[in-house]
Amino acid sequence: MTEELTMHEAAETARTGDVFLFRGPSVADRAIRAVTNSPVNHVGMALALDDLPQLLWHAELGQSLPDVWAGERHRGTQLHRLVDAVGTWHYKYGQAAWMRQIDVDVTTEMESEVLRVVNELDGTTFPRTGSLVR
Repeated sequence: MTEELTMHEAAETARTGDVFLFRGPSVADRAIRAVTNSPVNHVGMALALDDLPQLLWHAELGQSLPDVWAGERHRGTQLHRLVDAVGTWHYKYGQAAWMRQIDVDVTTEMESEVLRVVNELDGTTFPRTGSLVR
């Protein structure tokens, strides 16, 4: 069953592990979908931890928002406030967005592992185009 939510409703109900999917109209968006054989061109995972606002863990070439983990703007893997990231992808980049909720109970151990991965990989950049082609 598909239910339409506002961006703020989706952010408020997001739980750790929920996936946000984006599909845009640009040439780059279509190229990503063609190369990956995917119906979407961007994906992020929600993190909803204790008393923090919901966050989105994703990777992008842009530097539109400050990374919550590093406290600065950078390219590559990033952790952003979920509502800000979804708003940027929708309004600035012209992307349609969907949220896919998981149906498993996320444990404290799972959340700890997610934070370990964020700590390890935050700021990891994309390979250069030549490296990808090879």
